[in-house]
Amino acid sequence: RSCAYTAGKRESGMPKYTYGFSTVGTIGPVDLGVTAKRTGPRFIFDTNQPVVTGSVGGTLTEIYPSKAPAYWLVNLDARLNMGYFAEDLDKTYLELNVYNLLDKLYVGGFGGGLTQSLNSGGTAYGSPPFVQIGAPRTVSLTVNVGF
Repeated sequence: RSCAYTAGKRESGMPKYTYGFSTVGTIGPVDLGVTAKRTGPRFIFDTNQPVVTGSVGGTLTEIYPSKAPAYWLVNLDARLNMGYFAEDLDKTYLELNVYNLLDKLYVGGFGGGLTQSLNSGGTAYGSPPFVQIGAPRTVSLTVNVGF
């Protein structure tokens, strides 16, 4: 019979903090917007232990720390309003969106859980959990023509 000691530990997958900001402004025909979000470190397991490999009761090797690191995610939006140049185009604009502007490699999400699994015989630690890696820098350009 086994148990996982979680008293005084942080829940897996839940960051200690998150905060962000957003700003928008207009410079002539251009509308600019920037959003940024900081996500704090997150424990992989409820026991707050690292991911390991090896036999139960034997020598263990750490293959990943107990927490996924904190990260910033910054996005940029820019819109060129064509009505500034010709009154007939007042509903037409060109828009540029950049997601993950700084091209940060980050762990977007993971299964987490109570503790690392054991193999079917219960003699060794099982596979590490699956993670979702955050999207890389993504750029889109849109032309919106209004009538």
